[in-house]
Amino acid sequence: MKKNKMIIILSVISSMCFSYTQEELLESLYQNNAEIIKAESDYMQACLDVKDAKGGLGPSIDLQVSGTYMVNPPIGEISIGTEELVSLLSVNGYNIPFPIPPQDNNSVVLYEGMEHTLYSFQLTLTQPIFTWGKLLNAVKLYEQVADIRLLQKNDLIRKKEIELLTRETALYFISQIEKILDEQSVHANRLVEISQAYANNGLLLNQDVLNAKLQAQEVDIAKKNLQREKEIQLIEIQKMFSGEVDVSQIDYVPDEKKLRTFLSLPRSTLEDYAENDDNNQIKILNALIETSKLAKKIADASVYWKPDIALQSSLGYTGQRFPFIQDDWNDYGKYSLNFSLGIRATVWDGGKAIRNIKRKEDDLNVAINQYNDSVLQLKMAAATAYSDMALAESKWQYQKLLIENDELKLKLHESEYKAGYGTEIDVLKAKIQKLTDTITSYQLQTDMYMNCLTLDYLTGGRL
Repeated sequence: MKKNKMIIILSVISSMCFSYTQEELLESLYQNNAEIIKAESDYMQACLDVKDAKGGLGPSIDLQVSGTYMVNPPIGEISIGTEELVSLLSVNGYNIPFPIPPQDNNSVVLYEGMEHTLYSFQLTLTQPIFTWGKLLNAVKLYEQVADIRLLQKNDLIRKKEIELLTRETALYFISQIEKILDEQSVHANRLVEISQAYANNGLLLNQDVLNAKLQAQEVDIAKKNLQREKEIQLIEIQKMFSGEVDVSQIDYVPDEKKLRTFLSLPRSTLEDYAENDDNNQIKILNALIETSKLAKKIADASVYWKPDIALQSSLGYTGQRFPFIQDDWNDYGKYSLNFSLGIRATVWDGGKAIRNIKRKEDDLNVAINQYNDSVLQLKMAAATAYSDMALAESKWQYQKLLIENDELKLKLHESEYKAGYGTEIDVLKAKIQKLTDTITSYQLQTDMYMNCLTLDYLTGGRL
């Protein structure tokens, strides 16, 4: 017997030693949750877009290299006969006689012709000079998008933290209700057993036996429903951690201090916190409005007869021999250096630019309306959660009085039973009723904490 007790104690201590702290759970959540990982990736992509936009302010440099092998070069050998060459020799229009031996009447090669290879190198630099603010506004636009991604990531992290706390709270009260249902099941089965015995002796109606059986069956159904709810919560927690956390090692107790803090505050204070500009959701809505304004500015700068100006310079070399590798490459090619000032303007595109401005105006109006509607929704959500929490707390206070009353009734029935003029059936019914009211009490506490966590999210976790 002592050995069994030691084993139980050691197993309990072992489970306590290996249970997760809340900080460890949250750290694992940040590292393993698929949605948080994706949000981090989206933010990093947005940061890269910002760098791309800033890169558009500076010059772009392109290098083009080509090498060609010509089977039949366009310029072949150029030669001239010696007689024709001598005939061309003259001084002040007088031909100089120059006897040519027959054997020397050969052709003179003036140009050996192009080689079979041709190389081309072109280095081009393009620098925007004036774009009506499109490039600068594009940088600001992408910076706003990056800020939105960061805010969305932080808001998602906060949502997942609250979801984890919500599910941990549900598991905590499920475990409490499980203990009550186990005890209630023992009493209900005992009630069926005694009722059946009384009915067999003619001291109780069959209807009473049936009622006892129905009550026992209701307890069994409640246990199965509770087990199903527990499994759902455990599965959802596993999904949050991508299966990297042993949910059996989660040990959590709801924060009663935080609940008392929210219950002590007036509803108007929580509504103000919900619609405060420091709230992540409000920041996101404001950033969306700024993004729409910048997009409209870019559209306004892209209308007709607003030219973009850019400077382009190019350095090139074209020759028959590869530079710096083949001999006399400089004698077989030439280089070029050019500077150009380019102006480009859209004259007409079928009205697309005008329609694009109208689209951006509509987007801006939608963002403003969405801001106003979302602020109202946040305020209403905070008011609803507070009302539900306060109502659950009031019902819980009432339920505590019921349990206290149940306790007095139970003591009375136990006293009567011990005195010999009461029955065990009355005692069992009183115990079952007390346990039923206790379960309701835990359910009301669950509602209180759930609404408290909702308010914690809506107020940005600042309380």
